[in-house]
Amino acid sequence: MAEFGTPLHSAKPSYSYLPKFLRTYLHYVKGTEPAPIHHIATALTLASQAIGGASYVRYGSKEVYMNLYCGLTAPSGFRKTEAIRLGMSVYNLASERFAPLKQALPDITSNTAILQASDSRTSDRVVTVVTPSGEVSYTSIFIVASEFASFIRVRDRDMITLLTNLFDGAVSSDTFTYRTQLGGHFKVVRPYTVILMASTPEWFSDHLPKGATQGGFTNRFLFLYSEQYRPQPFPQSEQDITDRYSQTVSQLIDIAERNLVVSWTPQAQELFSSWYQDTQGGLSQEPESQLHSWTSRLAIHLIKLAGISCISDYRVHIEPKDLEFAWNFMISARAGTLLTLKAVGSTVQGWLEHRIAKRLLSTSEGLRVSRLCRELSAEASASEVRKTIRTLSELGIITYIPQSDLVKPKIPATAEFVSNPKEGWDLTWDNISL
Repeated sequence: MAEFGTPLHSAKPSYSYLPKFLRTYLHYVKGTEPAPIHHIATALTLASQAIGGASYVRYGSKEVYMNLYCGLTAPSGFRKTEAIRLGMSVYNLASERFAPLKQALPDITSNTAILQASDSRTSDRVVTVVTPSGEVSYTSIFIVASEFASFIRVRDRDMITLLTNLFDGAVSSDTFTYRTQLGGHFKVVRPYTVILMASTPEWFSDHLPKGATQGGFTNRFLFLYSEQYRPQPFPQSEQDITDRYSQTVSQLIDIAERNLVVSWTPQAQELFSSWYQDTQGGLSQEPESQLHSWTSRLAIHLIKLAGISCISDYRVHIEPKDLEFAWNFMISARAGTLLTLKAVGSTVQGWLEHRIAKRLLSTSEGLRVSRLCRELSAEASASEVRKTIRTLSELGIITYIPQSDLVKPKIPATAEFVSNPKEGWDLTWDNISL
């Protein structure tokens, strides 16, 4: 497990400690195909939503609420949607069972409205939580989009601005007006907004305005990119799935029932304070200028994650192991966010360069260009693939033989190109102690 404070750009993630809920959740999904970091991100997002706006981490004179914006990114076919589907099956059953429990609590009641977008792959859940006196405590908004493109239209600046403001809404007195597609509207007070979405990096390069990286939208997201994919030709036994599923649902309900003020142990507070002072909140450790704005929110992301880890382990005091867990998650989030930000405002060619070089490393004999065009047809046109091959060949990274329409890796140039920046931080099951 990478130590807290190790520079994110050079550390490798591993997990010797997992909070109880995440450990149970990973046992439930371990026999499935999606990348482990996508499972961890999904579980953290579910816990974040279950915790809600009635709990927070005490941070000096501030209150840090534990809502997350998580994005699962990977090339097409790497089971991002499957990771979300598995998580939402747990959340949906927990919601059904939790409703009467929540109404029975003495201090809050709930009124739920589910708003369906035009695309069935997207759902928004808006829950207004009120006190017995009728005053609104907070509004919980859960946005789940297995395809982010189905939620945010091309270069939708208004929606981007709204989501940016909603992220910090729970700590403000702002009131937002939500207008439905049929013309209705209602007030949203102290929004506690959580997002779980999936997309390819190419979508961001094609559809997200470059200004989104400058106005704070992407700074609030934790993007988790992975090319880990473990084919499972036969599913787990039904009994194993049922038992683990039931345990996961029960633990998520346990988290949702607790309204807590999370504090710090002296050891955790000293560890965090020392790191913050020595690194200016991580800024002095970040070599990529493109990430300086994102890194300015690193401390808040760490506090949110450490708080979720603490509550998910049925505790009320953040310990050093919670900070280490958060740090290891942020190693992956930093790399994934860097890849996403590099896509914004760029062309698809940079992504194809890496995809083609990595594919060629899997074969010593090389591949015909026509085959690469077919394999990458979901991500780029044949002309874009051929143009990228010519670029890589001119750079001396691969060998292109026009006469036979064959392309081969050029070792070690191809391996070195692929290893930067993606190798090392892409989490595998071998780096998780269950």
